[in-house]
This record gives sequence, C-alpha cells and structure tokens, in this order.
Amino acid sequence: MFQIRLRSGREAELPEVVPQLLEWALGYETPPEPLTQRGEPSEPLFEAPRVDPEDPRERILDAVISLMGEHGYLGLTITDIAERAAVSLTTFYNRFEGKDDAVVAALRRCCEHVLEAVAPAYRAAPDWPRGIGAAIDALFAYMVIEQPFAQFGAVDVHLGSRTVVEVREELLVGAQAFLTDGFRRNGEVPTIAGEAIGAAIDALLFDQIANWGSVRLYAVAPVATYITLVPFVGVEEACAVANASR
Repeated sequence: MFQIRLRSGREAELPEVVPQLLEWALGYETPPEPLTQRGEPSEPLFEAPRVDPEDPRERILDAVISLMGEHGYLGLTITDIAERAAVSLTTFYNRFEGKDDAVVAALRRCCEHVLEAVAPAYRAAPDWPRGIGAAIDALFAYMVIEQPFAQFGAVDVHLGSRTVVEVREELLVGAQAFLTDGFRRNGEVPTIAGEAIGAAIDALLFDQIANWGSVRLYAVAPVATYITLVPFVGVEEACAVANASR
C-alpha cells in the first residue's frame, strides 16, 4: 500500500495512513483455538471456468500464463506466445497491441474467472462472515486446481511492467467490494483495513506459492479468513468461521 502511494505521487497521504494501519494491526490477537490445517478440498467449491479452446484469443491468453510461469515476464516474447498458442504473429497483433496488452488481458480474464468461482459461494452463505469464509475457501481451492493461474496471478505479475503492476493493483482494490457489508456491520473499523487486508492476503499467497507452489495453498485458507474477519467481528467469531469453513 505504501508503494501504491509512492508510485502515484500520493506520499502526502502516508502520515494519515500510518496511525490507521497501526490501529488495524493492533486489533489482531492469537486465535483462541488453533486454526485448522487442511488438505485438499473434499468437494468441488466452484465451477470450472468456461474457455473456448478454438478461440485464438483464449489460446493466446493461456500461452501468456503458462510462458510467464516458465520464463518470467522478462523472458516472455511475442514470438514464443504465438508459437505456444499455435497462431501467426498477424493473428496476435490483430488482437493485442503488444506483450503488455496481452499480459493485462490475461490478468483481467483470470480475475473474471476468480469472481465466477467465488461469487456463488459468497452469495449462498447465510450471513456475511460465513460468506467471506466460503469465498476465501473457493478462492484458495481455485488456485490449487488452476495452478498456472496461481503462479501467474500471485507471483509472476509482480515482476511485470509498471502498467501490468498498476492494473493488478486496480483489480485488487476491486476485490475489496466483498468487505462492504463488513464496514456496514462495524463502522469503527479504520478505512485502511480493506486495503491492508488485501495486501496481507496477497503477501500470504505470494509467500506460499513462491516457496512451495500452490499444492499446499488450501491449508492456509483459514488464516486468510481469520485475517479478513477479525477487524469486523472479533477474534472469537473470526476463528469459529475460519475453522468451520470448507
């Protein structure tokens, strides 16, 4: 969150942000019970994304995601993308202006697929806290199953161009809409909490995937649920929801 303000010339906001961030951080305590360590999800938690394999654009986006996982952003070339997607360079340039345009499009498509995966679980829950637990479970299950996306969206794009990084930050801000009902429920939560929670979960995903891959990712879903809920419902309820979610 500091990088966002520095990059966009909003450093004057930092003196106001720091006390709010401190208030948010001090609201956390050790969970009253150990958070559950899980294996793989025992049942489908989301519908598989719908992609047309015959669509050249979709094949290009799939190629971007897989190649960035293999070679990183700097090693990604348009020639390699076209070859992996089995399209001509003309076909590529008919759909994208260049490498950054294709990477951003892949990132936006991934976020759309994530929303398709988590929104039904969120809406089906009986209340907001359990909706958050269900949505986070679906998100982490999605990233375990859709491993190329997990590596691409949580790790690889951090090393993208400034345009790619800024689009990613924009999409992360959009995800804070899931916290709207939490702020309505508890008006005393500092406004910075949504941004801080997003950054904390983003860091959790990066650490897990960069160090161990996505296989063990579902095991830490309760940690993400606890981080999200504590400012709004307190440690007791946050722990109960985190351990009950499946």
